[in-house]
Amino acid sequence: MGQRKESAVLLGIYNRRQKLLDMMYTPAEIAEELNISKEYVYHHLMNTAEIHYTKDETGHVWINGMDIYRWIEQVFSERRKKRKNVIPLMENEFYCMRCKARKITNDYKIIDDSWQRAKTAFCPDCGARMRKYVR
Repeated sequence: MGQRKESAVLLGIYNRRQKLLDMMYTPAEIAEELNISKEYVYHHLMNTAEIHYTKDETGHVWINGMDIYRWIEQVFSERRKKRKNVIPLMENEFYCMRCKARKITNDYKIIDDSWQRAKTAFCPDCGARMRKYVR
């Protein structure tokens, strides 16, 4: 699964996490509550995320809703920590999405529409357009 699609799935799970109760769920019930596929529950949540699950004597899989809830909270708290460590761009600094690097240039234009204000410049290395919204 691609990074962008994975992020969209996790965001949907995060928004629906409040529905989970402190009770045992089958993977199908977890999938229904979180609006995701059963395959995602089996593959990602049970194997990759290492969510604790139990099997009863008939072989049915049961997952505690609070375990899923805590895992979701942990994943998003780690993401928030990563976002807080971002250093803001300086006045004449832009980020080139093609080079994936910060670029400094004094050759920029200011776009001042009625609803947005932005600075645009071209990357000195690859020539891609860089845009930075300002307040």
